[in-house]
Amino acid sequence: MKEQILAFGCEGIVPLLTRTFAPRKMAVKAVPIEDYAQTIGVLAGAAGCVRTEEVYAGTPLTEPMLVFCGFYGDRMEQALNAMRRTGLRIPYKAMLTAENRGWKPAALFAELQREHAAMAQRAKRQ
Repeated sequence: MKEQILAFGCEGIVPLLTRTFAPRKMAVKAVPIEDYAQTIGVLAGAAGCVRTEEVYAGTPLTEPMLVFCGFYGDRMEQALNAMRRTGLRIPYKAMLTAENRGWKPAALFAELQREHAAMAQRAKRQ
């Protein structure tokens, strides 16, 4: 699978994403809202994932989300460092995994929100 970053709800910051990742030869794919009916695997071009004819009719994500696909070795660390250097703050980030490749974007976003809430709750207790 080719290395790419799927960008959801990032329409207003595509130029910033490009400036952040292009120097490192990391491709950004802005996913249009009508494609939110597809699985993350389909959107990433993962083998064995089949596109449906369904068109997303739900609401947009409430915040931007990035999904890093095909990143190996230190490439993920390079991407996160690039985000820090340019001040690009997107709290909802995930790697494409065997587990989440069958999820639709809204489901992945909801899971990331739950994880962030749980981490915030743990941090409050400490």
